[in-house]
Amino acid sequence: EVAQSGTSTKRRRLKQLAAVLDSDDCFAQICQQSAMPMLRRADPYGDLILTPSEMDQFINELTAVAIESGGASADRVAQVLDLAYRCKDNARTELHLQGD
Repeated sequence: EVAQSGTSTKRRRLKQLAAVLDSDDCFAQICQQSAMPMLRRADPYGDLILTPSEMDQFINELTAVAIESGGASADRVAQVLDLAYRCKDNARTELHLQGD
């Protein structure tokens, strides 16, 4: 959750609401192998911050990937989808995809 009083980024405060750990790089591999533009933006070594306005496209791409995935991949995608829906519904949130 983002809290910022005024326009200065110095006053920007983040509060982590939830996390999905990708210690086996399952989600990172899904993103790198995907032809979907939003998922391809995810960098396994860098960070990507998505805002609620980007969630519709992100959710659509994740849903398409979830249909194709199985096993642990499907579970990981479902966990990230849950976070994406939470972000979409709250204008004060961001979804951070953090690389190594």
